[in-house]
Amino acid sequence: MTDKLRVLVVDDSKVVRKAFTRILAEEYDLVEANDGEEAWAVLCQDEEVCAVFTDLSMPNLDGQGLLERIRSAEDEELKKLPVVVVTASEDDAEITKSALQAGATDYVIKPFDSIFLRSKASAYVKPRDKGELSDAKLATLDPLTRLANKAYFIERGNQDMSLANRRRADLALLIIGVDDFAELGGKVGGPLLKGIVRKLGSYISSEVRLEDSVARIEKDRFAILLADTGLQGAIEMGERIRSKVGQKVIRHKEDTFEITVSIGISALPAEIKRTFDMLMVEAERHLKEALAQGGDCVVPQTADAVKSKADRSGAIASIDEAIAMLKRREQKLTTKQAEFVIKSIMPILEYCDQLLGLGMADNLKKIKQRYKMVQ
Repeated sequence: MTDKLRVLVVDDSKVVRKAFTRILAEEYDLVEANDGEEAWAVLCQDEEVCAVFTDLSMPNLDGQGLLERIRSAEDEELKKLPVVVVTASEDDAEITKSALQAGATDYVIKPFDSIFLRSKASAYVKPRDKGELSDAKLATLDPLTRLANKAYFIERGNQDMSLANRRRADLALLIIGVDDFAELGGKVGGPLLKGIVRKLGSYISSEVRLEDSVARIEKDRFAILLADTGLQGAIEMGERIRSKVGQKVIRHKEDTFEITVSIGISALPAEIKRTFDMLMVEAERHLKEALAQGGDCVVPQTADAVKSKADRSGAIASIDEAIAMLKRREQKLTTKQAEFVIKSIMPILEYCDQLLGLGMADNLKKIKQRYKMVQ
């Protein structure tokens, strides 16, 4: 691990790149790219790059195109990155002028001498401004993405749900999972995978409003809590995010990877007594359904299904829902709900009794007879 500031050098000429190395490598950590596309892939995945020196004339994506991508980036840190264009002495002055008008920080003319190049590097290669945060603020953040962490998101979710219940307002939750995350990690490796997760966090957070909450809740999962938003609004948000992520291509050396996400949505109607646990359980259940369908899709909790569930004399749909109710403590299971739980876990109880020799066979038989369960 080096303490040197990192500089990205972009030029299709190996000779020019080696000239940069010879002059700057003693003071800076140099990363090389052969063209604008390769450079953009590096910038999307490496937040330690502090400045870019780029040639203007290159194949695939030239320096002007790279500059335009940087200046229109969604990541504010990346958008402000110093970009010094490298021009040849015979280049048209209008080309350099156009680059400066497009947002280039400065320019250097090649061939360049070592003193001149070092002076430019000294002027522009500075640590990236990530902002100073208090210890209290840092405790609420995911260190990789700088989004809220799971603990803070749950705390905020409980607060928002309490407010929504008092106001009888809509509240929706999206849980976003990265498809084939383990397989992707095996292909690209840990450092690049972290860069991908960081960029996904940036894509997702760019879609939310100030009043919404977004967090990274697991290594491959994000969550968004949408204030005053019903089912249809949540679906539209989910589809925008799914489409946006699906349009991105990750480049790694000679390989390219397409990333897709699956999204589970819960938007419980205001007329139903709600808790944040309920919202989480429903959204996670629908995320599992989306993954089971092959991924790259949005699966919502329909309002009709929720109302139907509420009308079934307190019936519940899953063990997860029963556990969530018991965790909340203010709500006990009804007799009907307890019967549902017993019937659901009976195969597990029988298996554990046989495996561990617990001596429960007679009691389990009596329970099955009482609830008319098939022997």
